[in-house]
Amino acid sequence: MMKLLKIILILACLILGIGFTLLHDAPVVLNLYLAQYTLPLSLVLILAMGVGLLLGSLIRLSYFVRIKCENSRLKRS
Repeated sequence: MMKLLKIILILACLILGIGFTLLHDAPVVLNLYLAQYTLPLSLVLILAMGVGLLLGSLIRLSYFVRIKCENSRLKRS
């Protein structure tokens, strides 16, 4: 039952993602000071969310590494 629910959830996310892409296909100029790109709006939004997710994960990882080091230091003492 859980496997079926997981497949349905994945399919729903895919359908929503495809719909999002089709609705937001207007070209947008992305100016990065050294280069200028013309990309679809949906791709720019997905890239921005991906960069935010990556940065958030790195910050969270640094926090957990610091906590883990502190825990091991406390166990030794």
